Amino acid sequence: IRKISLPKITGITAADVEGTYTGKSYEIQVQGTQQGDVVQYAGADGQYQPVQPDMTDAGTYEVSYQVERDGYAIYYGKAEVAISKAEPDYDVPAGLKGYVGDTLASVELPEGFSWQDAADTKLETAGKNKFLVKFVPEDVRNYHTVTDIEAEVEVECPGHQYVSEVTTPPTEEQDGIETYTCTLCGH
Repeated sequence: IRKISLPKITGITAADVEGTYTGKSYEIQVQGTQQGDVVQYAGADGQYQPVQPDMTDAGTYEVSYQVERDGYAIYYGKAEVAISKAEPDYDVPAGLKGYVGDTLASVELPEGFSWQDAADTKLETAGKNKFLVKFVPEDVRNYHTVTDIEAEVEVECPGHQYVSEVTTPPTEEQDGIETYTCTLCGH
């Protein structure tokens, strides 16, 4: 018995694919096929089929492919699909309000946001204050967490509590000055 080996298929290639998550499946492109060739694909399960495996979510996928041509040995190849996480859409929290003496934890943030600055940070100065927040999207598999977002908090005094201090004592020629300062906000 004489063994006959089939000729090998040549000129077949498939480039690796890189992209960012879009919600749509990525595919490899097998080049160098001829009319009548049958191309099949296999993902992690190793089962060849005529359609490519779903490669939608962020991650790295290895795709095996085979090309069958009448009268030739089956050609086997591999390509990689690397899908990176996307940047999520978000609106910087606005209209945040707090009171002098409270902590950042008392200022309510929209869903998906949390304080990056320590939540026990005291709100000490009345007026517009900036603090850092981070945004964690619902879909953390496909979207990045965004940090170092500057959010403005309008800090108000919950009710002035004044103490007085003589800042300029009176003299025989001039009245003195008594200054009232809020112990909470410094007003």
